[in-house]
Amino acid sequence: MALLLGGFTAWLGLRQAPVPTAAQDADAALPVWRLLTMGAGMLPALGLHSRLRDLEEMSTRPHRQAEQRYLIGLSVACAAAFLAFASMTLNPAQITVVARSLLGWLGLSLISGRLFGWQLAWALPLAVSGVLTYWGGGAGNGYTWWQFTARPHNDVPSLLLSACLLAAGALAYSASAWRRKSLRCYHTSPASQANVEQPGIAAGIASTPPQAS
Repeated sequence: MALLLGGFTAWLGLRQAPVPTAAQDADAALPVWRLLTMGAGMLPALGLHSRLRDLEEMSTRPHRQAEQRYLIGLSVACAAAFLAFASMTLNPAQITVVARSLLGWLGLSLISGRLFGWQLAWALPLAVSGVLTYWGGGAGNGYTWWQFTARPHNDVPSLLLSACLLAAGALAYSASAWRRKSLRCYHTSPASQANVEQPGIAAGIASTPPQAS
């Protein structure tokens, strides 16, 4: 799929797609390569979908480690394949923006997959894409600082935002059902445990028959 998206980017990436925008003086057109980049960034998270996901969430550590290696390998392979094909048409500055955007879209898809299920890993990126497209345009055909998919290739805030999105996605991915349950058990206060045990102790004392003097 990454090869297919990369091929479409090499073929149609420089074409402009008309889009609605809130900025009156902004260019109401979106390069096709930006849309295809979002699709490539979501592929690794979509690959985590499984009909046995509920059982896999409670799986052992070796299985989780294998899944992590699978996710990392798939992410690198998808990014490399997409960038290789995209570089046939896009210039180095645009390729840098594509690579930066892939980080952000991957992070958002991991968050979406953890919240809504991996089959819906596309939901949050699609919603964010609509927000970026409609409200991300600034005055004079510029872009707001949080439009990480369109800012110049050397824009530091966009790079930091993409990195933060990827870090948030990795954190969301690591929050498996088993880990969340372990965390809740770890944060159970001793005071609450004492309150649970105290009625039992009191009941035991109350049920003890008095000894004859």
